[in-house]
Amino acid sequence: MVVIEDRPARRPLISRSWAVRFKIFETGRTHMRKITTLAALIALSFGSTAHAQGILGQISGFLDKVSPKSSNTQIRELTPAMVSPSAEQVASTKNVIHNLDLPADTLVSYREAVPTIEMVVQTSACATNTSAWNRLNRINEKPGNYPSWSTSMIARAGDEYHDKGQCHDVLKITDVTKPAANAINFTAYYISPSSQAASRQNFTLLKDGSGSWVIRRIGDMR
Repeated sequence: MVVIEDRPARRPLISRSWAVRFKIFETGRTHMRKITTLAALIALSFGSTAHAQGILGQISGFLDKVSPKSSNTQIRELTPAMVSPSAEQVASTKNVIHNLDLPADTLVSYREAVPTIEMVVQTSACATNTSAWNRLNRINEKPGNYPSWSTSMIARAGDEYHDKGQCHDVLKITDVTKPAANAINFTAYYISPSSQAASRQNFTLLKDGSGSWVIRRIGDMR
């Protein structure tokens, strides 16, 4: 003989409003902290630790569904707007920047500005969109909010055939001039290792009152 026990009706599982209230849609390292807080609140609300644990099991399953998975698309969304240069590209870029034949007066200022030159040239070569320039706002004379929807100020601008996972090669630095005693102007040439399309970009750097070389102008690609 089978005895069927009368059991009280189970409380409904956590509602969508609870999920919104406790922000369990958030991902990353905050998950566990929020789940712990939610457990305490549920235990207090329902007066039953066992019942609270059952509901937490439902929450964990829900989080597994909404947490970001390790797809290439989502990884790119979570990383800065740049790709990494190869070891050969790093060495080649340094060689291009450090080995210029310039007039003595220009050469002195150019050598002082080399750390900034390396940063701006490499940023343009490896950026996936214009927001990469935000990383250099601390050495920008006029910091700005560069948008992620544009590519007009980076080496890959307009090159639909370039492999998006690669940096551009830095081909050469030309037209180094001093428009003022505390300023340097130069043009960087880039070439895509995949499409072989070439482009160029002009930069102006300024030596500020502290003696640091900062970015005055980032030109559009030509």
